[in-house]
Amino acid sequence: MKTRNTRHLFGVLAICLTTFFALTAQAAPVSYAAQLKTSRLNPVTDILILEADAEGTVHGTVYPDDLPGDGYSVILHDPAYQPVRSLIIGLTNGEDADGNDKIQLVMFLADEFAAANQSVNYSTAFPGAKHSLTIDSLLAAVAGDAAQMAWFTDTFFTGPAAAAVFDTHGSFTVAEFTALDTIGGAITVGDWTLNSPFTYIPPGSPGSHGGAPTGVLDEGAVSPGPFDIEFSLDDNGIFSVDKTVQNDTKLPMVGFTLEVGTGTGPDFVASANASILQFTNEGLTEETTGAFPVVDFTSTLISFDGLLAPGASANFVFFVLTNTSRAHEVTVRQRAIYQSEEDRATFLVTKDFTDGNPNEVEVSIDCNTGLLLDQSKDISEGESVEFVVTEFDAGELNCEISEVVPAGYSATYGVEGNQGGSAGGITTDDEGCQFTEVVGGAFACQIVNTPDRVDIVITKEWVIEGSSTTQDIDTRYRLTLYCDAEIIDGYNGGFGTFDGPAGPGQIGCGFFPTANADSGESVSGGSWCKDFYGDGPEVFPAEVIPEYPESHCEVVEMAYDNAVEVDNGCGNLVFSAGQGASCTITNTVFFEGIPTLNHYGMALLVLTMLGIGLVGFRRFV
Repeated sequence: MKTRNTRHLFGVLAICLTTFFALTAQAAPVSYAAQLKTSRLNPVTDILILEADAEGTVHGTVYPDDLPGDGYSVILHDPAYQPVRSLIIGLTNGEDADGNDKIQLVMFLADEFAAANQSVNYSTAFPGAKHSLTIDSLLAAVAGDAAQMAWFTDTFFTGPAAAAVFDTHGSFTVAEFTALDTIGGAITVGDWTLNSPFTYIPPGSPGSHGGAPTGVLDEGAVSPGPFDIEFSLDDNGIFSVDKTVQNDTKLPMVGFTLEVGTGTGPDFVASANASILQFTNEGLTEETTGAFPVVDFTSTLISFDGLLAPGASANFVFFVLTNTSRAHEVTVRQRAIYQSEEDRATFLVTKDFTDGNPNEVEVSIDCNTGLLLDQSKDISEGESVEFVVTEFDAGELNCEISEVVPAGYSATYGVEGNQGGSAGGITTDDEGCQFTEVVGGAFACQIVNTPDRVDIVITKEWVIEGSSTTQDIDTRYRLTLYCDAEIIDGYNGGFGTFDGPAGPGQIGCGFFPTANADSGESVSGGSWCKDFYGDGPEVFPAEVIPEYPESHCEVVEMAYDNAVEVDNGCGNLVFSAGQGASCTITNTVFFEGIPTLNHYGMALLVLTMLGIGLVGFRRFV
């Protein structure tokens, strides 16, 4: 097949990408890129991806989007496993061999199978399966029918379709059934991913480079390559390529090469005649992000040097000149060069908040030498980040990892679980994790944040109304502090059997409150308590360890005198990391009052009493 455009220099027919080994064996995104043309140009719907992993387990994944019925398309998904064999099935509203309307199966198949079964009916190509029943099963499986999904994964893939499955990272043919009719094929081959369909920008249009027609690609690199891109051209001249490549490995990329030639994979042949096929426009050739600032340009090989961190992207712009007299294919071979494990040191940092705080904290690495990809990163609860240091002499590198400790917390550093790195010294203190005389390899630093103690301050006040003295009342009382967070020197468990300050079986503070005077509901619902005993005005401090995002306490008073009225301002205390709380409980006593006499009145009262006594005495005499 060939796509032609009479107005433009070239039209892209196929992009063939081949890699010979993978950098890592971990699961990674998988793409299936194709150019296809359905019988009625209708989209492909109800798509089911069937993939077998290395152990032979077949997985079924429903692809949520449709594919266009004409042109380039990419199926991109991120499985939790590493597929090695694949088969893709969908539907289109098409026509049969006689031109009649018919729902047709569209399948991505092994090239050899498709070539051997051209114009063969579906039931013959897939013994034991029928066209209409497969459509019904597909619709049911895509709709969520587990039994029909199991038929595809457990029966169809390994049975009727066994000869049709293809290498996940290899080539494939797109066919439409009732009778097999080839309608397209793969435009990518290899374990790199094509993240979006190829985009063509006409010459002179916005986004084109150097006035030349421009092809735009977005790729994910998971191995060094080689990674071959084959363009099928309409005519001679200069075309440009604008390529974004993301480093989808765990190693920094330190170089990138481009080589022009013909053929793909083991059939690739570098250009031997620059007058026919070469790179051109040296002054416009560049990597635009600054990741690879050094460019070494020749007519058949371009090398870029720099540093691209894992997960980061680079953007390459280059130009190819063709000068042949026939329709032709041009291959650009690319390779990624990665920093080896022996020439770098990695530091894995993990974070734990003991109270589950989800907020981010900035961690940083400070080294005396070497080249750092990043000097600081943000990290949150349960996450990890990795610092990478390169370009240092073995044994000369000293690094310290620390964090900006969040307010209200303390940091504890640990280096357990060393990843196999070699260093003269690995230590910790209150300031961070220290790695001295580093030779290379992988290291670990754990950071644990614990909320600091905060103060709960309870102030006890007394108000005496009327005329009396404190000797006339009992000013003793017991205050019980209940909290839903740990109270230092408190009881955990309240009433019952538990280990408390007084030993196993300690009764502790008794029953926890079920209501408070203000709301009628327990504020803290606390599992911690602590008693305070006093007599008269006093201040009682307590230390508590808050939970995230906040904790609560309440105070219950037991007064020893029934005449005491209690105004409890400690019914709902809220505290958090770095922020304590305080409150006041006021006890009031009211007296009716007894009239008092001055010294003249007192004298008269005495004389009166004496007079009454004398009269009585005489009367009895």
